[in-house]
Amino acid sequence: MWNIWWARNKLVFTGSQFDWKHIVENSYNSALEYIQATATNHSKNSKQVIHINWSPPSDGFIKLNADGASNDKGSAVCAGVLRRDDGSFMAAFCKHIYHKSNNLAELWQLEMV
Repeated sequence: MWNIWWARNKLVFTGSQFDWKHIVENSYNSALEYIQATATNHSKNSKQVIHINWSPPSDGFIKLNADGASNDKGSAVCAGVLRRDDGSFMAAFCKHIYHKSNNLAELWQLEMV
């Protein structure tokens, strides 16, 4: 459609003649390029979902699952959960850490325990 509009405007505003076969070919090529660019095969940007199951610790042990993260503005958080060998809840923590890196957030999680 853009090619037809462009050719029409050239004719109206500059008096330029155009070859309709050229306009049709350009329109076809533009449509084909669009179809290829929007195809459902997004291998570069596709995300793969991986399901991870929690497993309890060995008998007599306590398991700590913890993580730390930060955003691009330097705000960070750390959190964790402690569970017994039967999977029952013991304790949890979460701390917002201002202006830190993700590495410091990971270290803060260890201090919280």
